Amino acid sequence: MTFCTAIRERERIEETLSSPNSDFGAVYMSVHSLCRLLAHHPDAMSFRTLHLMGQVWTRPSLGGQKQAYFLYRLISEALVAVLTGTAADPLREGASRFLKHAAEIGSGRQQRAAAEALGSLPILIQRPEIENSPPKRLSRISAEAFFRKRGLARPAVLGRSLVAFPAGGSAGRPLVLKVAAGRSGLKSLTVEAAWMRHLQQRSDCRRPRFDLPEPVRSETGPLFELTGPPAWARRSNLPAFALGFHAPRDYFRYPNDHRPRFRMGEALFQEVLIRNARLLGSLTADGIVHTAPIPLFHNRVQAGRRADAGRYHWWRGGRLDRWLHSCRYPNFGASGVRDFEHFVPFDGSMQGLFRSIGSHLLSLVLVTASYFRHRKPDRIGRDADGRPVDVREVFDIGLLRKLLRDVFRSYYRGFVGNPPSDTFAVDLKRLALRMTEEMGVDRHMDEMLRVQDQRVMDDPQFRDFLVGRGISEQEAARLVRGKEDLALPTGPHLGGFNRPISLPELIEYVGAAAGCCIAGRFRQGQAP
Repeated sequence: MTFCTAIRERERIEETLSSPNSDFGAVYMSVHSLCRLLAHHPDAMSFRTLHLMGQVWTRPSLGGQKQAYFLYRLISEALVAVLTGTAADPLREGASRFLKHAAEIGSGRQQRAAAEALGSLPILIQRPEIENSPPKRLSRISAEAFFRKRGLARPAVLGRSLVAFPAGGSAGRPLVLKVAAGRSGLKSLTVEAAWMRHLQQRSDCRRPRFDLPEPVRSETGPLFELTGPPAWARRSNLPAFALGFHAPRDYFRYPNDHRPRFRMGEALFQEVLIRNARLLGSLTADGIVHTAPIPLFHNRVQAGRRADAGRYHWWRGGRLDRWLHSCRYPNFGASGVRDFEHFVPFDGSMQGLFRSIGSHLLSLVLVTASYFRHRKPDRIGRDADGRPVDVREVFDIGLLRKLLRDVFRSYYRGFVGNPPSDTFAVDLKRLALRMTEEMGVDRHMDEMLRVQDQRVMDDPQFRDFLVGRGISEQEAARLVRGKEDLALPTGPHLGGFNRPISLPELIEYVGAAAGCCIAGRFRQGQAP
């Protein structure tokens, strides 16, 4: 197609878009044709075309259609073609403003399409290479011997780690044995050790404080086969493995600790939160993607029989399972980002990168909300009369709004390399008010244990599952596995079981912020 032919085709498309009589199908096909045209002739775009797409975007009769999201996605793809093509600078600037405004100010399907379009802009990220092959030989040692050999007393159990402090208590660096069972466990520990070595070999003046764990030195390296493992590891009947490392002094200090004696003051919490937002952004910019700053699930109970293992896909806007529980022990704290077993190298997928950045931002915001909730950690669920617990008074709207802004700005700075040059137009005051309303009142407490989920358990597993979710042992013994669906009060959740999230404004914030981070990196020309 010659350029002159392309211009005539664009004018034909403009006529359809400008006609108030064009129905949804005609408009959709015209925008589809425009996308194909711009793929070959991005310089055929005109200001009139851009203006007409804006009119289509805001036409109520089109937005009410069931397939409207796909129309908005096509319009967004056309604008991305302008941004990445050879159109004149004023047109590119107009397309950029259009998408940014729609992502930050819009809602629903329009907002999602615009945010995803910003997140699809191509940027160059170098994939890091690490050597993470399992060791050919492992020393076999008991946990007691491991610590005794290093002159340390009997360790404490923290999660799935054994931890001992040197003489002098918490003033010294703790020594950690992180335990995992089976070959998959050995693989995750091998990955974690590899990332520790990789990060220690790099010095990056762009990053704020980041205290790294240091693998122990031994004849066969930091990985061991553990004899006499902890009880929880023995229950799996699989061999137990351990990674030994010296942790930073405050490695186990969490920003939102629910235990009153470990609670951070507001100033320290803000510093730790914002520093970790920047760290996650800068690591992602270097191609090191953390897949689980906190564990996020749509339905934990279905994890064993769903292809997605019940994990939360924020871009779908579904119910968020046990949000407050997920925030208990985040994989970032006073020493920086942690749990390197969850690091993966960037795989080149822009869609995957957009979604990962969104997960990081969502995790940071959820931990922020949990900090306020943990001012009254025992006020959860329903009161004696069965009414939802209401603790909205623990939220500070002004501080929450500030933190929402600072989380985005700090992550953006880490990922892009500079602070945002323009205003982030999401209504953060409204979002803070909506978060307080939905996260300060425990309206959604129940999850359903479906019959099909019960049938994959045996009777002891069924009873243990119920007791682990707050059902008394007597009640658990009375219930018959597989007889009926059971409602379990495991919340708070954000949304009813198998329903949309009750806080869609949070998903819109996450999408807009993630898209703006990628767009910022695209605008400045790749390197942070």
